[in-house]
This record gives sequence, structure tokens and C-alpha cells, in this order.
Amino acid sequence: MTQLLELRDVDVHFGGVRAVDQMSLAIEQGRTYGLVGPNGSGKSTLLGAVSRLTPTTGGALFFRGTEYTHRPPQVMAREGIGRTFQTVRLIPTLSVLQNVALGADAAVAGTGIWRPWLLPRWLRRVERRVLDTAEQALERLGIQDFRHRLPTELSYGAQRKVEIARSIAARPTLLLLDEPTAGMTNAERAEIVEVIATLRAEGMTQLLVDHDVDMIVTAADHLFVMNTGRLIASGAPAEVVQLPVVHEAYLGKRHRGRS
Repeated sequence: MTQLLELRDVDVHFGGVRAVDQMSLAIEQGRTYGLVGPNGSGKSTLLGAVSRLTPTTGGALFFRGTEYTHRPPQVMAREGIGRTFQTVRLIPTLSVLQNVALGADAAVAGTGIWRPWLLPRWLRRVERRVLDTAEQALERLGIQDFRHRLPTELSYGAQRKVEIARSIAARPTLLLLDEPTAGMTNAERAEIVEVIATLRAEGMTQLLVDHDVDMIVTAADHLFVMNTGRLIASGAPAEVVQLPVVHEAYLGKRHRGRS
């Protein structure tokens, strides 16, 4: 498989706190990866570093073989790194379709604005393409019936789906999902797992952070485990969760009796 993302000795330090410390890992295209660890282990900080929303203090980041350690986050979003966040970040005054269109706009707008005499026609064409792309994303998530509703009118699980739809509307090559099932009911969680499986079947590479270890073991092809900012285990999910070092760091209380 083709290597899509590589981290080489990446550090993210906040004063004396080593939130991410000498992190090295690689992600191959078309696979789903899980990332777990106890609270404060650096998982969300690592996603921030990968998406360039959190500055690194050392090491190097590579996407499709090209270093991007100091490139702006908006540039990397256009290059194909999309993400969701721990908390829902939808604009409450915009409809579901308009929220998703914000993601589609980055993928569709392209070039051509330098031709001022074509600007009105160009804008109309781009607007149509943006809305079409947003509609397609809503259909992929099964929430097209919510297109004209406000996010505040939806359940928490549906809002999460809108966020994912907004991310995939930008046509990412790599999708970072930060705790997409947090706070959900079992039924809502099952729906998100189905979405993850669908995106995987479509060939989208995903890096998934969640505290639901059983869900990640089921959904992921490969599992990374962090503790105190460092990578302590990596490999096949069913095997990694049985490692003593993983039990000691995070999983022991819930999984020690399942081996």
C-alpha cells in the first residue's frame, strides 16, 4: 500500500508539558487507524499537530511524501487533510446544507477568479457545484432529509453526522475523527460505526480517536496506543489490546478479564 502520512519524532510541548513526545508513526492509504489512550495522553493534541492547527515544537510531518511541518492548516485542508473535533462545531444560524457547503466550498472553488469579466457567471457555476457536493455528502451520511433544518433542531448523533458530512464534502484523502461517538446513545454510536465502515469501503483513509475501545477494535485495521505523549504500542487491534503495557496504561480495568 501507499504511505500517506508519516510523523518523524514529532514533539508538541506546552512549557514543561510534553503533550506529544518523540512521536513517530506511518499511515497507509485506504486503511482505518484507531488511536486510543488515557485522558491526557496527547491524542487530540496529536490530531491537532497532524492537521497543523497545533504548532509542533520538533520533528517533521510528511503527507504524500512531502514535508509540511510548517505549512498553514488551510493549505493542508485543501491538500486533503480533513478533521472533526471533540465538540460539535456547527454554525447554529446556518442550515445543515449551508454548514456542509462550507466544507464543499474549499474543495470546489478552485481558480478562475482572476478573470473579472467572467466573475458573475463563474460564481453561479461554483455555487451550484458547491451545493451539489454538499448534497452528495448529506446523502452519503443518510441525513439529506435534514438539509433545511438548523443544527440545534437535531439530535447530538445527527449533529455529529453533519460534522462528518462537512468534512467529507471537502474531499479529504485523510479524515481525522476526534471522538465521533462521545456522548452518544448505543443506537447513535452504531450509526457512526456504520458511517466509518462505509467510508472505509469507499477507500477513504481514517484516523479515529475514541474512548470506546471495543468500537475501535471492530472498526480499525490498525491500532496505535498513546500514554504520556508517547506511542507505547502499535499493531493489529485485537492483539494490541491484550499487551501488558496497554493494560497497565489504559485498558486493564475493562479488558483484563477478556483475554
